[in-house]
Amino acid sequence: MKATAKLTRPRRMEVGGTYLWREPSKPEDVDGCQPVILVSYDPCPALLIVRDGEGKRWRCPRDEIFIRNGDLGKE
Repeated sequence: MKATAKLTRPRRMEVGGTYLWREPSKPEDVDGCQPVILVSYDPCPALLIVRDGEGKRWRCPRDEIFIRNGDLGKE
Protein backbone atom coordinates (compact mmCIF):
# COMPACT_ATOMS: atom_id res chain seq x y z
CA MET A 1 0.00 0.00 0.00
CA LYS A 2 1.37 3.40 -1.02
CA ALA A 3 1.35 6.14 1.62
CA THR A 4 0.00 9.45 0.35
CA ALA A 5 0.71 12.88 1.78
CA LYS A 6 -2.32 14.92 2.74
CA LEU A 7 -2.88 18.43 1.50
CA THR A 8 -3.55 21.56 3.54
CA ARG A 9 -4.48 25.07 2.50
CA PRO A 10 -1.71 27.54 3.38
CA ARG A 11 -2.63 30.19 5.95
CA ARG A 12 -0.39 32.73 4.26
CA MET A 13 1.51 32.79 1.00
CA GLU A 14 4.55 34.63 -0.27
CA VAL A 15 5.21 35.83 -3.81
CA GLY A 16 7.90 33.54 -5.22
CA GLY A 17 6.88 30.66 -2.96
CA THR A 18 6.22 27.18 -4.35
CA TYR A 19 2.81 25.63 -3.77
CA LEU A 20 0.76 22.76 -5.11
CA TRP A 21 -2.09 23.38 -7.55
CA ARG A 22 -4.89 20.84 -7.62
CA GLU A 23 -7.62 20.97 -10.20
CA PRO A 24 -11.02 20.35 -8.58
CA SER A 25 -11.47 17.10 -10.53
CA LYS A 26 -8.13 15.60 -9.35
CA PRO A 27 -7.60 13.33 -6.30
CA GLU A 28 -7.08 14.97 -2.92
CA ASP A 29 -3.47 13.82 -2.50
CA VAL A 30 -0.10 15.11 -3.66
CA ASP A 31 -0.11 12.81 -6.71
CA GLY A 32 -2.96 14.84 -8.22
CA CYS A 33 -1.09 18.15 -7.89
CA GLN A 34 1.24 20.25 -9.99
CA PRO A 35 3.91 22.50 -8.43
CA VAL A 36 3.35 26.21 -9.13
CA ILE A 37 5.02 29.45 -8.06
CA LEU A 38 2.98 32.37 -6.75
CA VAL A 39 3.69 35.27 -9.13
CA SER A 40 1.37 37.90 -7.65
CA TYR A 41 -2.00 38.55 -6.11
CA ASP A 42 -4.98 39.32 -8.34
CA PRO A 43 -7.18 42.37 -7.59
CA CYS A 44 -9.95 39.84 -6.90
CA PRO A 45 -9.23 38.37 -3.44
CA ALA A 46 -10.39 34.91 -4.52
CA LEU A 47 -7.73 34.62 -7.24
CA LEU A 48 -3.95 34.38 -7.49
CA ILE A 49 -1.54 34.61 -10.43
CA VAL A 50 0.61 31.46 -10.60
CA ARG A 51 3.27 30.07 -12.96
CA ASP A 52 4.15 26.47 -13.69
CA GLY A 53 7.61 25.03 -14.38
CA GLU A 54 7.29 25.75 -18.10
CA GLY A 55 6.57 29.45 -17.52
CA LYS A 56 2.82 29.33 -18.27
CA ARG A 57 0.92 31.87 -16.12
CA TRP A 58 -2.75 31.89 -15.22
CA ARG A 59 -5.29 33.20 -12.72
CA CYS A 60 -5.97 30.48 -10.20
CA PRO A 61 -8.64 30.28 -7.48
CA ARG A 62 -7.11 30.29 -3.98
CA ASP A 63 -9.21 27.20 -3.22
CA GLU A 64 -7.05 25.18 -5.64
CA ILE A 65 -3.71 26.00 -3.90
CA PHE A 66 -2.29 23.65 -1.25
CA ILE A 67 0.83 22.64 0.65
CA ARG A 68 1.81 19.22 1.98
CA ASN A 69 1.04 18.67 5.67
CA GLY A 70 4.77 18.19 6.24
CA ASP A 71 5.44 21.67 4.82
CA LEU A 72 3.41 23.51 7.46
CA GLY A 73 6.51 25.08 8.99
CA LYS A 74 7.46 26.56 5.60
CA GLU A 75 4.24 28.47 4.95
